[in-house]
Amino acid sequence: MRRPIVIARSVRAVCLSLLAAGAFGAACAQNAIKAVAASIQQGVEVIQIDLAQSLAAVPSGFSVQSPARIALDFPGVASDVGRAAIEVNQPNLRSINVVQAGERSRVVLNLRQPTPYKAEIRGNSLRVTLQTVAGTRSPETSASADAAVAPVRGGPITLNFSNADIEAVARTMAVVTGRD
Repeated sequence: MRRPIVIARSVRAVCLSLLAAGAFGAACAQNAIKAVAASIQQGVEVIQIDLAQSLAAVPSGFSVQSPARIALDFPGVASDVGRAAIEVNQPNLRSINVVQAGERSRVVLNLRQPTPYKAEIRGNSLRVTLQTVAGTRSPETSASADAAVAPVRGGPITLNFSNADIEAVARTMAVVTGRD
């Protein structure tokens, strides 16, 4: 008579464990980074990180001075971007890397010079604004940025658009041809 009670309790415990694991899995159904886009809005560089679900808080981040980078950590967020590197080539923002390690993702903004930033949640997106630092461009940064904007006329140009974002291709072609 005791044996059926023990078995029933064991079965109930296993069922509750499976139910709890299923609920935990559903509760931990990871948010995901769906897209990352960069643009210049009213002279300010803006990075928009679109997610499947809204974030509860702005992710923690840190800056590195050399090489100039901003890193944002997204715990419990996967990467559905489809590629790790996104070429941008804006005045200060060179490229963006999105990497996933286990249960978290990190978005790294590769910059030409160290820059303060502001991050804010807007619906299912995180908007990162790079603050302009007037008069702090180094000579080599200024030269490389000017070279990117004003190509040498008459010389051969080699372009590599493998895995490039269509907006980056369009911006590059506009710079190379001198047309909008």
